Amino acid sequence: MRRELFVGISSKAASRLIWSPAARAQHGRKRRSNTGQMTRCAIMAVGLMGTELPGAAVAGPFEDAAAAHRKGDYSAAMRIIQPLAEQGNAVAQSIVGAMYRDGEGVPPNYAEALRWFRRAAEQGNDNAQTNLAFMYINGEGVPQNYDEALRWFRKAAEQGNDKAQLLLGTMYYNAEGVQQNYAEALKWFRKAAEQNNDKAQGMLGIMYAVGDGVKQNYVLGHMWSNISVSSLPPGKFRDEAVKYRDLVASKMTPAQLTQAQTMAARCLRSNFRDCDSPQAADQKDKAAPLHRTPGQAPPSNSAVTPSQMRQPQSR
Repeated sequence: MRRELFVGISSKAASRLIWSPAARAQHGRKRRSNTGQMTRCAIMAVGLMGTELPGAAVAGPFEDAAAAHRKGDYSAAMRIIQPLAEQGNAVAQSIVGAMYRDGEGVPPNYAEALRWFRRAAEQGNDNAQTNLAFMYINGEGVPQNYDEALRWFRKAAEQGNDKAQLLLGTMYYNAEGVQQNYAEALKWFRKAAEQNNDKAQGMLGIMYAVGDGVKQNYVLGHMWSNISVSSLPPGKFRDEAVKYRDLVASKMTPAQLTQAQTMAARCLRSNFRDCDSPQAADQKDKAAPLHRTPGQAPPSNSAVTPSQMRQPQSR
C-alpha cells in the first residue's frame, strides 16, 4: 500500500518489529519476569506520521509535492520538497528522510534517511524523532541501539506523539532497553489511547483483563478493547480485536458487560475525558479468570499481540 507522506507516512520499518519465534531466539530477546516467562509482544504495522500542516509560506510547495506523491511521481515530489529541507524546514526534512528510507524518487539510502531525520529531530520535529528512533531500534544505517531509540521515542512522546507514546509504552512493557515497568507502560499507553490510538487502547484492554501491573478488571479491559474495535476499519486486525474483546466478555457477568458498554460509550462521547468511573476502577471482578489451557494460543488484538501464556492471577 502506498504511503501518504503528507498526511500519514507509514513505515516499512514498523513491520520489522514483528518477531517470529526464530527471530526471538536469534536475537536473545526472551525475558523472564517474577511471574514467569514472558515473550515479546509484536507491534504490527504501526503507521508513522510524516508531517503536520506547513505554514502559509510553504503551503504551495507542500501541496504541489503532495499532489505529485499521490500520483506516484516520487521524483517530482522530491525535487519540490528537497529545497525546502535544505533551507532548514523541519517538516520537509522529515519527509525527505522518509523518502530516502523508503526509496521513493531516490535509491533507498539509510544513511541519508538518518541524516535528514536527525536534522529534523534536533529541531524538535516529533515525527522525525519517532522515525529516527525506529532506525535505531531496527539498526537501519546505524548499529542497533535501544538507548538511543528510547531517548528519541521519549522526546516525541513528551511532545504528544501518540505513535511514540505507544512504542515507548511497548518498550517498558517488553523490557526492551529498559527494566520492565508496567506502571510506565500503562502511563504511555493511556496517553496514546486518549488520543484515540486504537493500538494503545487494545494494550490497555489487555493489561486490565490480564492484570499486568494493575488490578485485574474485566470491565475496564472490555471497555478499552471495545473502544479499540470501534476505531478500527474492517479487516483482519479488527476481526482479531473483536475475538479478544469477546473472549473477555465471555468471562464477565451480564451486569459487568452492561457497565463496560455504558462506560465505553461515555468515554467516547467525552472525548476520553470521562472513561474510568470510581466504581469500575475499584471493582473486584467476580467473573471467571481469563484462563487458558497449556499450549493454547493467546488471543490477539488489532495491532499489538503480547504473550499471555502466563496464568493471570484470579482475584
